Amino acid sequence: MKRLLMPLAITLVFCIALAGCAPKESIVISAIPWADEEETSYIIQDQEANTIGSGNLTIAKEGESYILGQYWEVGEVKQTISIKVASDDLKPISGNQTIVSPQGEFKINATYSDSKLKIEAETPEGNQTAEIDVPDDAYDNDEVLFLLRALPFEEGYQATYTNVVAAAAQKPKITVAITGKEPVETPAGVFDCWKLELSAAGQEQYMWYSVDSPHYLVKYDNGQSIILLQEIME
Repeated sequence: MKRLLMPLAITLVFCIALAGCAPKESIVISAIPWADEEETSYIIQDQEANTIGSGNLTIAKEGESYILGQYWEVGEVKQTISIKVASDDLKPISGNQTIVSPQGEFKINATYSDSKLKIEAETPEGNQTAEIDVPDDAYDNDEVLFLLRALPFEEGYQATYTNVVAAAAQKPKITVAITGKEPVETPAGVFDCWKLELSAAGQEQYMWYSVDSPHYLVKYDNGQSIILLQEIME
């Protein structure tokens, strides 16, 4: 399966597998911090603090599952994501995303079942399919912005998980570490935050989550662009 077009400014993807890293405990979900419905909006900046786009995150309870949604717009690229996860442990069940760009429209559907992931993609070059094995510690790339809100926040915490990237049919291992607390200024105000470092094979990305529950995503820096909280719409 070919790697599909992904707007790198808004996508958490590490595409190099780790080798020779010290073993750490797998990520543990301590508690689900959010309410059954939630919406937050964001601005997207480049590394020079120029605003280049916007987006929002949504949560909706559906039976014994959560529907986690994302919408991002950067220039002519628009990305809509929806992923269904179990309400107790946030394990992925299914997901879909649509990317509209000058290169055309891309649709990716993902279905998890029996430790397998089935991927179906529609691209301007034709349809593609793939199936990969999914390890026990796997979470979907499209839920990560939400998933990390459910960590047991404490300084020095470290854990690993397998980050399944359906659009690339890849599953790199990620290490997440909580490095401390610091204030973060955003259009929505100033928040005291936990700072998280995500790393794989020498590549790092950083996230800041509010210290106070429900641990909103306040800032995300992937090295190319920065996402900042604009509004909490409850």
